[in-house]
Amino acid sequence: MLRVGVDIGGTFTDLMTFDESSGSVSRTKVPTTPRAPDEGLLSACRDAGVDMAQVSHFVHGTTLVTNLVIERAGSNVGLITTKGFRDVLLLQTGQRSTNFNLQWERNRPLVPRHLIVGVNERTDKNGNVVTPLDEDEVARAVGYLMEKGVESVAVCLFNAYINGDHERRIGQILQQQAPHAYVSLSSQVDPRIREYPRASTTVLNAYAMPKVYGYVDRLEKALSQEGDGGPPGGGVRYMHSGGGVIPSSVARQRPISLVESGPAAGVLACRYLGQRLGIQDIITADMGGTSFDVCMIRGGTPEIKDTTDVEFAIPVRSDSIDVVSIGAGGGSIAWVDEGGTLQVGPRSAGADPGPACYGAGGTEPTVTDANLVLGLLDAENFLGGRSRLDPSQAENAIAPIAKHFGMPTHQAARGIYDIVNVNMAQAVRQVTVQKGIDPREFTLIPFGGAGAQHAIDTARELDISSVLFPVNASTLSALGMLTADLTYTESRTLSQALSDLTTESLQREFQALEARATASLQGEEAGLTGTEVSWMTDARYVGQSWEIRVPIDPNKLSHDGVYEAFENVYRQRYGMVLGDPIELVNIHATATGRIQSLELPRDSVGPTTETPTPKGRRKTAFYDDPVPVYDRETLRQGMTIPSPCIVQEVDNTIFLPHGCTSRVDEYGNIRTTITETTARKVEELDPFTAEIIRSYLISTVEEMMKSTTSAAYSSTFAERLDFTCGVFDSQGRMVAQSQGIPTHAGTMMDSMMACINAFEGTFQEGDAVILNDVYQGGSHQPDVMIMRPIFYEGRLIAFSANRGHWTDIGGMTAGGFSGTARHVVQEALNIPPAKIFEAGVVSVPIRDFILKNVRIPHQIWGDIQSQMAANLTAERRLKTLIEKYGLEMVLNGMDAALDYGRRRFRQKLLEMPDGKGKAVDFIDTDGYTDHLWRVEVAVEKKGDRIKIDCTGSDPQTYAVVNSSLVSSKANIYVAIMSVVDPGSFINSGVTEMIDLVLPQGSIVNPNYPAPVSAGWYAMLVLCDATIAAFGDWLPDRVTASSHGDRDNTTWWGFNPETGKEWVWYWSQHGGAGARATKDGEAVAPNPRNNSRIPSLELWEREYPVLFKGYEAAQDSGGPGRQRGGLAGYQEFLLMEDALFSAASTRHILKPKGIFGGGGGAVHAFVRVDDGNPRTIQELFDLPSPSKFSNLSMKKGGVFACASGGGGGYGDPLEREVEKVELDVLEGYVSLEGARRDYGVHIDPDTGKADRARTEELRREMRAAR
Repeated sequence: MLRVGVDIGGTFTDLMTFDESSGSVSRTKVPTTPRAPDEGLLSACRDAGVDMAQVSHFVHGTTLVTNLVIERAGSNVGLITTKGFRDVLLLQTGQRSTNFNLQWERNRPLVPRHLIVGVNERTDKNGNVVTPLDEDEVARAVGYLMEKGVESVAVCLFNAYINGDHERRIGQILQQQAPHAYVSLSSQVDPRIREYPRASTTVLNAYAMPKVYGYVDRLEKALSQEGDGGPPGGGVRYMHSGGGVIPSSVARQRPISLVESGPAAGVLACRYLGQRLGIQDIITADMGGTSFDVCMIRGGTPEIKDTTDVEFAIPVRSDSIDVVSIGAGGGSIAWVDEGGTLQVGPRSAGADPGPACYGAGGTEPTVTDANLVLGLLDAENFLGGRSRLDPSQAENAIAPIAKHFGMPTHQAARGIYDIVNVNMAQAVRQVTVQKGIDPREFTLIPFGGAGAQHAIDTARELDISSVLFPVNASTLSALGMLTADLTYTESRTLSQALSDLTTESLQREFQALEARATASLQGEEAGLTGTEVSWMTDARYVGQSWEIRVPIDPNKLSHDGVYEAFENVYRQRYGMVLGDPIELVNIHATATGRIQSLELPRDSVGPTTETPTPKGRRKTAFYDDPVPVYDRETLRQGMTIPSPCIVQEVDNTIFLPHGCTSRVDEYGNIRTTITETTARKVEELDPFTAEIIRSYLISTVEEMMKSTTSAAYSSTFAERLDFTCGVFDSQGRMVAQSQGIPTHAGTMMDSMMACINAFEGTFQEGDAVILNDVYQGGSHQPDVMIMRPIFYEGRLIAFSANRGHWTDIGGMTAGGFSGTARHVVQEALNIPPAKIFEAGVVSVPIRDFILKNVRIPHQIWGDIQSQMAANLTAERRLKTLIEKYGLEMVLNGMDAALDYGRRRFRQKLLEMPDGKGKAVDFIDTDGYTDHLWRVEVAVEKKGDRIKIDCTGSDPQTYAVVNSSLVSSKANIYVAIMSVVDPGSFINSGVTEMIDLVLPQGSIVNPNYPAPVSAGWYAMLVLCDATIAAFGDWLPDRVTASSHGDRDNTTWWGFNPETGKEWVWYWSQHGGAGARATKDGEAVAPNPRNNSRIPSLELWEREYPVLFKGYEAAQDSGGPGRQRGGLAGYQEFLLMEDALFSAASTRHILKPKGIFGGGGGAVHAFVRVDDGNPRTIQELFDLPSPSKFSNLSMKKGGVFACASGGGGGYGDPLEREVEKVELDVLEGYVSLEGARRDYGVHIDPDTGKADRARTEELRREMRAAR
């Protein structure tokens, strides 16, 4: 009998068979047929001569689901959700993909808004029914969706992860009313907390289900016709992303399981090879045509992740093997960026036209072109002679890069080779170093079409000494499918402290999941040798926001056993444990049906001591003399292969540079030991090494971000991501900043200098300095920076820093930003530069002083430790870099990183026309009066300099709307970067070309003791005004005003159950300003912010609130040729008494439109009594609607926040009628709003505009102006 594995890739479809009787293996490779991938599969079966009657095990991996999302080719899907939460897909995470790009657009949701219907129902955080399901409303919703042609329905109700009864009832109604419809229930697809990932996952499942049903049915029918009844055992089994196979019945119902099936199969093949060879710790490295996929196998088990982003901010939450993918393949394009440095990827030449050397019309240089120029590839015998490569085309493609750097073509090709190796090494660090694992202890297994050409030098970047080159490397994923077991996982959210669970109750929970998982294997016993079950939990310390996956031994299911298992994993990842109580967030049970193990054929001749004979020699750019070339088919067990050399096979090339010893094992694998671990000798800082170091610094700060998030206690850090990390040189110049809060980067530069000035000459290894004093380099008091000096062999070489928003920092109101303070000392605790750690030991007096002056000390101390963990991460990474390149080279690389920012920004300025502009905006109210505080900005750009002059802004005030000097500078930097170079990051090299005039004693640069905590938010006005001033001569680069700040409020109360205070930092995004060619994004971050929208389900578990809704507000975007983004509207029920404080803006003045566009909606804080909304200002007779302190709010009150809308761009009467029709269809604009603001008359029955009446109405409106 035969086992068959088929992997459908982007370019080729690979088939591998294993004859269970003879042990023979065969492989077949045919072109993929993208429009009908099953045709390529059938073609491979025919070419291989597969007799379906002899097949016992047929496994198939497919990219079908991923391609459906990329191409937006799935089914017409509708979503039924809880009323008030219809915009969960629209809001997504609320983040931009880059800090400064105001031209960004969200990835389009898979369900248009008009096909999302809310129904009356609600359960609370414990699963209790608050509002019964309105079944009549459900029936109407189903009828509406069916009328709209929906074929697949997703159902995702708020808190359904804890009680799915309402969802199951909706499923029954769908079955009764629309039996032909496909149905996906979130309580079945992904019964875990966090509403957006659960909704996204469920929608993706529904989106793909009809297509997957059709594909599976079509394929199985076609296979049945290939032989006598097709493959036995229930048909085809499908590779799933978690590292096992599932039957077609499960694939139909859970198509999300197939999202990353191809990468998973390659990992399983490597695991299988490791099992055969006694290798437990493996790094898999799949380098194909467009990407590099890497995974860690530890102790024989691949790492698992629970979430994969199929696109930015569109997650699918289904357990998958933790494969990190980057754009680094043979077809990856090399290019010179705006800063003049060499980059490789992520763009790819693809299969058509492919690399330039293919001669198919490609002209851009790729990695394959570079490798051909370097002599690694055989131009005459590519793919076993099926294709010829053209070296002259490769050289022509690389020539412009060589010319740019003033070097020979082969040297530029070497730069491409080196940089792609470093990029791949960085990906390996993501799956190892970032989890506390040392990659040097692992064996690297490269596969895919290009992996073996780069494996040794990539391993050297990581100091890995063991590399295994497997047989059949280019079809390894198909082998993985032959070795995959049948697996199924069931999960649910538990969210209980370990101390609250008995061993018996925990066992019942796991056993219930185990029973469901095992039941999924019933009927699939054919070919299985046994069944096993494993348990896991996602756990965290109580108070933390993110959890880690922990294996659970059923034989150690006790409090001590579970706690020990958790701390073992935590210690390995973070290098420490906290000893605090833990919480089990999710639990999982996986049932595995073991298939009979296969044995790959061994070398029948036996070992030999013969020296292999090369088939020739080839000149390479790596060595003066030609290197031998060996035919892999002639290599036998026991042979030692001298290096340097090239080993060639039909569809793969192995490069074995100097300093490694290679031997052929009994299976034909080449096992290599690297004896010289330096990839190349670098004597001086060349352009490519400079870029490698800069890239390393950037990856370091991103790793710092992940360290902070993982260890954080507050949702402000862990959910909202309200922090930023940076690396600085020994002079305090910022050389690298992370994604995060754009303004934080600007503020950290001044804060760092304040810390250095305070302790210069006294820093010791292990010190950490804390700062938030707004008159000594701080921005506003809640943003606290912790910096750490970094030493190498006793020499101070750099600093790392983390600035984050603490949920509380003391003061007269919770959160540290009072709306009514009159003196800076009233606002919050002001911390001048102080050593919170000295020589690695915590300063107990400083720690205790801080914690005694905040309301939530346990949470604050947890966040401090997460900031410290991030800074320590930077220290470790920099020392690793120095060990590889040497201290002086790294220090010179930091200088080069600064020069990169300087050079790139200067080039952008020189490309931009000179000009002048001026803008004025106002801060509305100051907490005491309705005075409008003027902010004036004059911009002048001349040559390679920009000057910003705020002369004309109002003098400082006694109220909280002043902006600290650091805050003002940071807001201006954000505005400049957004206009001049939105695709880059800021560093100290950039700011050298910016001249600022911020008058002393003004509202943008106050003197002590002016309060400033709310000025941080009010100064969004300064950012918007600076952007607007550029519009005087750069109209296409600017935006209308954004909504303003995030409606920053705090709620402060006392929990009688725990006896502790709680502080809830509540805020939300609003509408973004419209752009010249694009509408503003709805419920989006303002220009100087890029925080994430927290999960409301998590907030309900952490705070005494019950949310009643969070949606985009109709008609709130400023009218314009391009419409402003819609505001958010969030409403909740307060479950305990609390004190309410706010420091917001744009509650009176609308966010400005531009070039004739209208203003967006203003913000409002509201209490809803019996359905009647009244503003907080009206209820309490306050002088300000946006700034107040410690208002007493009673349990049972319903509160709402309407954020502001974005301003419009251009004349709204010029907006295309079709866009207004779509706005009305999607509910962004009402029928009345279309008529009133856009002069478009839309028929309410058809949804189409009456063109004649619209033209007449627009004429009348123009005449009335």
